[in-house]
Amino acid sequence: MDRLLKFLAFLSHLSTKSTRVLSSIPASEVKDPDSLQGRVNVVVEYVMENCQQPIRLKTVADLLDMKETYFSRFFHQATGHRFTDFVNRVRVQRACVLLNETEEAIADISQQVGFNNFANFSRQFRRIRGISPQAYRKMHAN
Repeated sequence: MDRLLKFLAFLSHLSTKSTRVLSSIPASEVKDPDSLQGRVNVVVEYVMENCQQPIRLKTVADLLDMKETYFSRFFHQATGHRFTDFVNRVRVQRACVLLNETEEAIADISQQVGFNNFANFSRQFRRIRGISPQAYRKMHAN
C-alpha cells in the first residue's frame, strides 16, 4: 500500500513539474508493450486518463489482450495490488487534489473523479485516507 501511495505521489509531483526525470528502466522496456513494465504502464496510463469514467475490467484486459481472470492475477502479481483497489486509489488521489484546490461540493468532486455513488466515495476515501473527505478538506485548508 505504501508503494502505491508513493507512486501516486510521485506521479502527482511529475505532473506539476516541467523538468525531465531520468528513469533506471531502459526506455525500450518502458515503451515495449510486451514487457512486464510496459504492460503495467499501459494499464496505469489508461486508468490515469480515464479515471473519471467507468472503468471495466474487461476493457483494460482487452488492452493487453488478456482474459479478465488472467489480467486480475497479472496485475496483482506485478503491482501487489488488486486492480479495483488501484483504480479507487487513483480516484481518491484526484479527489484529494480537488479538495485542496477548489471549493466545489464534495458530492460534485466524487462525481468528477468517477464515483457514481457518494456513499461509496466516502467509504473508499475513509478506507484509503483514514478520514472523511470533509475532514481531509478541513485539515488541508490552512
